[in-house]
Amino acid sequence: VANYYLNHIKNPKIILPKVLNASGHVWHLFVIRTSKRDELHQYLTEKGIQTLIHYPIAPNKQKAYKDLNHLNFSLTEKVNKEVISLPINALLKEDELNEICGYLNDI
Repeated sequence: VANYYLNHIKNPKIILPKVLNASGHVWHLFVIRTSKRDELHQYLTEKGIQTLIHYPIAPNKQKAYKDLNHLNFSLTEKVNKEVISLPINALLKEDELNEICGYLNDI
């Protein structure tokens, strides 16, 4: 599934994960980045595609790191606002993957 995404998502507004050896990766999550994350999430939801934002709070802003909450990690906070996880499981069929990639390429 990850290889399909890597080979078929061609939208320059979407940043794909960079890996040295995609076939050796476990692919627990397939996380992409876009500056229009919330709009993409809404668009895909309307199309019946479930996406997730696994970490909605930047690490330095979480309660576990309360001693760091006052610090500004601008890159971390920027990336945190851009990440979204696509569906990834072995049961996805090629036509479903094609549909998901089509939506991603069209937006």
